[in-house]
Amino acid sequence: MSEKEDRLTRKEQILLTEYKKSQDSAEHFSTLAWTVISIFLAGSFLLITKVSNMSKCIAIYSSILSLASTIVVWYFVMDFRGLMKIKYERCKEIEKYFKILDQHTRTKYYKRIPQKYFIAVLMLLLILFWVCLLITKLVGYDFLYISSFC
Repeated sequence: MSEKEDRLTRKEQILLTEYKKSQDSAEHFSTLAWTVISIFLAGSFLLITKVSNMSKCIAIYSSILSLASTIVVWYFVMDFRGLMKIKYERCKEIEKYFKILDQHTRTKYYKRIPQKYFIAVLMLLLILFWVCLLITKLVGYDFLYISSFC
């Protein structure tokens, strides 16, 4: 052990370990959220390109399934984001204990539009698309000219 580590109390050593684990866990949830959203969006956009060539029945079931999966993926991503935020908040508490100003407490000075709003807009557009497609296939009238875009 180094001289500095010898001077740390048992509680401080535990807090530093917890800090590292919280940081690692937050990064894990961030990576997981972006991986899920990336794979889902790629699949959704691929399905959108194929839906105009599907039969009415398959297109209806695909729309329902895609609508449900969009909502579920949105929920998972927001849940991962919430867990990530909890982990980062714990890091901030530990930084306050050690009276250090590090990466987590400095972020409050960084003003930007949160990513959750961009994700929300994208997911709402997907939900709107699948609802419109579902209505179009059920009614039989392409009131939004969706099939001309697909």
